[in-house]
Amino acid sequence: AVRIARPRGPLPLIFAAIRREGRLDPKEMRATFNMGIGMALAVRAADVTRTLTALRRAGTPAWHIGGIEPRQSGTALRIEDEE
Repeated sequence: AVRIARPRGPLPLIFAAIRREGRLDPKEMRATFNMGIGMALAVRAADVTRTLTALRRAGTPAWHIGGIEPRQSGTALRIEDEE
């Protein structure tokens, strides 16, 4: 299963506007949009720090937002909700 947490911080303005104007709840927003995550890159746990360092040195903002874990039951994707 994949565990993802949206990076901390304010919701990008476009998503706040869509949520407000569309009167969408957070669950609907997460199911429909990437909520500002953009591109995701999966690397071995042992390579996370090295990968983040290389990306940042190259001028690419990067964060560790999740991991791969044994699937318990239900969906293969678990989104941690910080709201």
